[in-house]
Amino acid sequence: MSISESQKIEDKINYWKKKLIGESNKNPLVDLRQNQNRLVPLLRDSSFLYGHFTGDEPESLPISELEPKQTDEDPLKLLDELRKEAKSTIEEKGFNSLFLVINALTWFNPENTHEKYVSPILLIPVRLEKIGRKSLEFTLHPIDDDIAVNFTLANRLRDYGITLPDSDRVKELSYEDFFNEVRSAIAAKQPNWEVKETAHITLFPDAKAAMIQDLEQNQEKIANHRILKALASKETSNNIKSTTIFEEPELDQIDPSLIYQILDADSSQQVVIEAVKAGSNCVIQGPPGQGYFILNVGSIW
Repeated sequence: MSISESQKIEDKINYWKKKLIGESNKNPLVDLRQNQNRLVPLLRDSSFLYGHFTGDEPESLPISELEPKQTDEDPLKLLDELRKEAKSTIEEKGFNSLFLVINALTWFNPENTHEKYVSPILLIPVRLEKIGRKSLEFTLHPIDDDIAVNFTLANRLRDYGITLPDSDRVKELSYEDFFNEVRSAIAAKQPNWEVKETAHITLFPDAKAAMIQDLEQNQEKIANHRILKALASKETSNNIKSTTIFEEPELDQIDPSLIYQILDADSSQQVVIEAVKAGSNCVIQGPPGQGYFILNVGSIW
């Protein structure tokens, strides 16, 4: 892949991310205070949490060791609500929304210094497990998702000439070294902005956040995937297989022994199933409630 082609794809991916992020400053990834009603502050120091949750063998910890801060709302009841909502998001939408947030950047809009934001910096995906049915005791578990520098903040700061360290640096650096890199990158352009050592458990349930994270973490895969590369460069790849798609009246001509669907499907769904079997790559638009159709397509493999 040429340098110009690679740059074109990188620019397109950045464009997609910006479109998903949008311009709203009410996004809790831009200003954590927008999550005030679903935010559990922790008194345990950030370096301790970083050490336990970002190492090669991250450890689960009882929530009591994280020392939830007492506020107007009982933190244990709020944690139970967050646990239930995170579980629902995984079951219904298929992505994790619960995070341990380590440290935050207090910064100001350079074009309007009265606009203050408090943005989370490091996002560690976690799971809350309730111990027993009646008691409000929990264990916080790390999960097998990528730890990420706040991608929304990183994209905002890039507009101001600030480049935060990559998420990969978390695995390579100690707490002090990693956040020294963060502070140095910011201080070079905005010396009055401040990295504050804080820790919280909170939800980021917006599906767009998961999509942005996928783009952030899979840029190389996108650049090397023939179909996604074609979409990014707006060019049709010669490697994309062209197939003939059945019309509905032609479905009766298919040998029944070659129909592998495991659940009922109407003729419009069968047309798509046959197209996928023939090797087509396609975008499918349909009404909600297509679970049976997805299972039928999945059964092909």
